Amino acid sequence: MNRYLISVGVALVDAGIRPDVARWIVTLLRTVPRAYLPRPWVRRFRRSTILHFTVADRELILAVVEPGFACWARLHPDGTQDRDRLESNPTERLRALFDWLMDDAVIRV
Repeated sequence: MNRYLISVGVALVDAGIRPDVARWIVTLLRTVPRAYLPRPWVRRFRRSTILHFTVADRELILAVVEPGFACWARLHPDGTQDRDRLESNPTERLRALFDWLMDDAVIRV
């Protein structure tokens, strides 16, 4: 397990996230083929677990209601946003979201 996954797990535990939800999130993030992901700001909002990733002027928000059901939002530097939900096989979409967050932001900085 990579260091960033451990730090995400610690952030989830610190925020008081249910163990089954935390396990699903870490398993989901493990599918992203990167050596590094930024540590998210984690919080609970009603029944959802919110993970807020920020790199430079881009933001990616994942909202997990229960294991297997998650939504995402991308906040662009110009103030626009995209939203959708992660489908039953979210690995390809999640990879594309983190590519947008990491690669494009690094190129601009």
